[in-house]
Amino acid sequence: MFGSNVLDIAIGLIFTFLTVSLIASTVTEALSSAMSWRANTLFEGVKKLLNDQNFTGLAVDIYNHGLVNSLSSGTATAGTSPPIKPSYIDPKLFASALTDVVNLNPAQTLTELKASISTVQDQQLKDVLNGIVDARTAISVRFAMRSPPGSIKAWSGSRARTSARHNYGRSSSLSLSRSR
Repeated sequence: MFGSNVLDIAIGLIFTFLTVSLIASTVTEALSSAMSWRANTLFEGVKKLLNDQNFTGLAVDIYNHGLVNSLSSGTATAGTSPPIKPSYIDPKLFASALTDVVNLNPAQTLTELKASISTVQDQQLKDVLNGIVDARTAISVRFAMRSPPGSIKAWSGSRARTSARHNYGRSSSLSLSRSR
């Protein structure tokens, strides 16, 4: 075709491998969809993440939440696999559903957050949630303090002064005008 046997063989091999890979991908996707591999793997992963292997506690509430499983009626029963399982859960929606199920509201006070977390039955999950609340508290206390020299606030002020000095005398809408 192109006058070179090597080039013809290379192009033929490329198209052959491309065709075989497309067929293999299509068959894998068809099997994955038909057997709900993604949904089942996600279901097992959520159960492991929430330490609810028997699907009797927090995982049931998560799968009954509308943000996680919007196609379901929200009537999954404890101990049995839900009839409709999502094959993907957006991380932000999962986090929102978890905070909703555990009754964590960012506007709550520290004692209210700790009281909401104390209702969680799994000790490991309770420790994780308490750690998140403690970290949030530590961060908010740190930023509520006055920023010391060398901090971002002090650096940004000196940076603005330096930029103004460099732009002095240039015709720019951001530069300082000379006062005479």
